[in-house]
Amino acid sequence: MSGTTVSRSTRTEKITEDRGEGLKTYVKTIVTETTTTSDGKKTVTTTETESTEEPGASGSSTDGKKEKEKKPQKMKDFIEDVVKAHNKYRKTHAKVGDVKHNKDLTVLAQRWADHLAAVKVLKHSDDTFKGNPLGENVASKWSSAGADYTGQEVVDQWYSEVSKYDFDKGQFMQGTGHFTQVVWKGSKEIGVGKALTSDGRVYVVCNYYPAGNMVGQFGENVFRAK
Repeated sequence: MSGTTVSRSTRTEKITEDRGEGLKTYVKTIVTETTTTSDGKKTVTTTETESTEEPGASGSSTDGKKEKEKKPQKMKDFIEDVVKAHNKYRKTHAKVGDVKHNKDLTVLAQRWADHLAAVKVLKHSDDTFKGNPLGENVASKWSSAGADYTGQEVVDQWYSEVSKYDFDKGQFMQGTGHFTQVVWKGSKEIGVGKALTSDGRVYVVCNYYPAGNMVGQFGENVFRAK
């Protein structure tokens, strides 16, 4: 259905407790997907998954030595890396052209990344561009030593959802929205933002224009790898 958009937000919660196997840290991931039709009606689906935090994931190695701090990429290099990684993947899918960096979209993406770092919650914005909705991918990770993404790493994370996408159905599928936005044929420009927090978390925002993940348009915008 034309004019229908799908957005996805992810947040995580940690709890440390003994469930009969000794003290462990459990990470709960809550994913909320919202479908908004052209008449304003919204359908919200929420799923929760839980995993244990692996030793060293909090920033300490198994031998007790603190994880070596990563030096973040310069923002210019990070943006170039994100664009390059997108186009590397897009080239592997039939009929899909490159995306180009748009400075105005980056202003919006950076503003939202700074906001996420301030509130320490991973969620989508309601930003628009030229009066139209934006596509948006977000990501976050944490380390006590100071987390970071390279541009390639964050796009790899989004693209990895390809394994769950059913190309035969050619429609929106839960848990694949990051991937489909990365390779969405109709998206031509992207903006990139990244913000680091003082407690070791990094937030990344990527805006897409025109927006991808439009319900009813997957078959003409998402293709199998060549």
